[in-house]
Amino acid sequence: MIQKLIREILVRQGYSVASLSPMQAMEQALDRRGDFILITNTPAPFLELAGTIPLLYISGYPDRQLAARFRRCRVLPKPFHPPDLLEAVGELAGAAVT
Repeated sequence: MIQKLIREILVRQGYSVASLSPMQAMEQALDRRGDFILITNTPAPFLELAGTIPLLYISGYPDRQLAARFRRCRVLPKPFHPPDLLEAVGELAGAAVT
């Protein structure tokens, strides 16, 4: 349900959204580092990319120490409001192009 909501909000704002398995997301991140934002509630599988990809970590109980290992990370606690999601993605999208 949350994944569907996130997709709907982002697509309405013109973002391209792909729903991927962790393995598929890892492959995409390796191929598209410059324009890729990873949105997940489980960032641990992506630690090897912590210095190269922007991460939006959405969780009811985020592990802040884990989040801190990612160079470009925003933590969005659940529940969240659509403007909060858009602000976080917009900030990371700006980071993704630098």
